[in-house]
Amino acid sequence: FLFGGHIFTQRLLASGIPEDCVSAILDNDPAKQGMRLYGYGLQIVSPEIIRDLYSPIVVVRASTYTAEIIQQLREINSTVRILR
Repeated sequence: FLFGGHIFTQRLLASGIPEDCVSAILDNDPAKQGMRLYGYGLQIVSPEIIRDLYSPIVVVRASTYTAEIIQQLREINSTVRILR
């Protein structure tokens, strides 16, 4: 997973992360959920989707909100693996 339906995620994908290696884009904004990331075929979903997964991997590049997002993801799923 990648976190954030925004420019940071678009830049990660443009820099070489293969789209087919990403299950979905996680984002807290309900207005973005169910949409696709602009320029890509990846769907934006609620972070709650990781709740029942074992050791999901999430790439988080969210500037000043990174620590807050990581804490939220760990509260949803304590086995989450975070890549920065």
